[in-house]
Amino acid sequence: MPDITHISKCRLCGQQFKAIAQGVPIIGEPQEKQMVKFLGGVFQHLASKHMAHPQLQELIGFAILACIESPDPAVQEAQKNARHNMHRRTVDPKWGPQPFPDEVLQHAIAGIGLETEQAAHVMRLVTEVRDALLEQGPAVAQATEMPVMVSSE
Repeated sequence: MPDITHISKCRLCGQQFKAIAQGVPIIGEPQEKQMVKFLGGVFQHLASKHMAHPQLQELIGFAILACIESPDPAVQEAQKNARHNMHRRTVDPKWGPQPFPDEVLQHAIAGIGLETEQAAHVMRLVTEVRDALLEQGPAVAQATEMPVMVSSE
């Protein structure tokens, strides 16, 4: 009989969390409740052991800023930077630090067999789309780091 439990591990300290594999039906307990229960345990661990970790502070800052609307330009800038930083963190790591480098795009475009002028035009369009989606390049201002939240305790 296959094991119906999974071991998840905290990336910050290695603490292990054993839980019923998501998607395994438990009589009388909706599957959504299983995920909430699992995430609740992980949240308690993070809150008690890692609240000062910069990555967790950034995530909390993002969540707080996403929940408010403000006419204050400084708050709006912080929201923009938090969203940008979160977006950069969620680009699939398989693409590496520089997804779709110019050389790869140029090679792919060269394989189409366009004339030089057409290929250059397509390259400009493709790099503009890449840069817009990845929020990088000359058209995108670099976001500043999120301010670290300081506890008042």
